[in-house]
Amino acid sequence: MAGTFGVVVPYGTTAQQPEDSTPPQIGDTRWNTDDSQLETWDGTQYVVSTGTQSAITQNEFDDLLLEYTIIFG
Repeated sequence: MAGTFGVVVPYGTTAQQPEDSTPPQIGDTRWNTDDSQLETWDGTQYVVSTGTQSAITQNEFDDLLLEYTIIFG
């Protein structure tokens, strides 16, 4: 990246994740090139940074949209 306004995220394959004998700090984040996903160390294992929850339903989306419209205008 050119300039001073970029961030380089550590990356590697699943096999290149740190060893269990020297675990990373909680919150360590890296790009998994095997899965093409950002992952974060939760103290036990790397988990997908976006979480494991499935997508919300249309009704849940509509409820959130209404709430945010009322709150923020």
